[in-house]
Amino acid sequence: MITPAQAQQIVEDCINEVSTSNEPYVSNKRLGQFGIISDMRVRAFAREIGEDESVGEKAFGHRIAAKELLNITSETIVGDIENIVSAKSVPAVVPQAVASKAAVKKPAVKKPGVKPTVTSKLAKAKKPKNP
Repeated sequence: MITPAQAQQIVEDCINEVSTSNEPYVSNKRLGQFGIISDMRVRAFAREIGEDESVGEKAFGHRIAAKELLNITSETIVGDIENIVSAKSVPAVVPQAVASKAAVKKPAVKKPGVKPTVTSKLAKAKKPKNP
């Protein structure tokens, strides 16, 4: 779970990524007070929270379902967004099948009846002696 302090950092950093406002960050302000007014900017802000690897949840090894951020508007209080981020985030886990495939390397298998390549023949050939 994302801690409340981490959630505040995520929300503040994501606001800074999307907004051009110089408004000081305070949790009891509405998103619109930071210049995030249009639906397009609100969606960009929500996308930053869920997808940005440097300032969003992924930076903390977590993820959040997009549906958890659908009701955010320019009228939403940023402290409420912090609470959503903190309560609804889950650790990002690599699926077991993918992790097990990545961890296991297959050994090289020599196939019977396969002739050695030219390179391997040259490597095995004796060098002529100088007269």
